[in-house]
Amino acid sequence: MSTRRGSTEIHEFDGKFLGYHVHYKVTSVIGHVFSVDFPAKYQDWKVTNPLDLFLAPILKTESNPKV
Repeated sequence: MSTRRGSTEIHEFDGKFLGYHVHYKVTSVIGHVFSVDFPAKYQDWKVTNPLDLFLAPILKTESNPKV
């Protein structure tokens, strides 16, 4: 097995799958890639009608930009 290191490790090894020789590459996820939230206009629960959230825009931001 060999391992390449980066923001996440990639492990590679040879094996068999359904009788065929294969080369596996296995990695993992770090967590959520993006966070989602509503714009500031919808953040005050005292003045926001919950039904408005169904049509409200969603803001996506990177959870961890360094990764």
